[in-house]
Amino acid sequence: MENTHLLFEEWLLSDADLSPEEVTRLEQHLETCASCQYLSHAWREVETQMKRAPMLSPSPHFTQRWETRLVAERLRGERRQTILILYLCAGSLLALLGWIGFWAFPVLISPYPLLLIWVYQITASIYYFANVGDLYLTVARAITGLIPGTLWIALSVALGSLTVLWFITYKRLISPRRVIS
Repeated sequence: MENTHLLFEEWLLSDADLSPEEVTRLEQHLETCASCQYLSHAWREVETQMKRAPMLSPSPHFTQRWETRLVAERLRGERRQTILILYLCAGSLLALLGWIGFWAFPVLISPYPLLLIWVYQITASIYYFANVGDLYLTVARAITGLIPGTLWIALSVALGSLTVLWFITYKRLISPRRVIS
């Protein structure tokens, strides 16, 4: 019984439209329930008072003060975020330097082994790239001797045509289209 009473109170205070069946049930309940009659009358009175009341205007320069305060609060928030990010970056940098220092301490005692390793790595890289270059040059010379000149010309023309076709397609894709209405 109490749950249905709450339902009727909700219907009385709601702005939603009720179905004809709900309106009938509410009217029947209002005939027997003094509490809901009082609530209905009081709510109609409040709505009437609200409709009659004049619209109040804000105090002069309210909008300007509010916008100024909003801008100031945003700047304070951005400043806090900037300071937080700076502290996080500084802390991360200190942690990184501590970690590097921990692992680099043995090298700092005697940098000679590290210098030898760097020199070895540089010379090994130079020899490696020189050998790879020689390999590619040898393969290119072998291929050019195996393929006849007319095939090279045909491949060059085909590659050039594909390149031109690609540029034309690209230009059409990025150019704005006219819409005829």
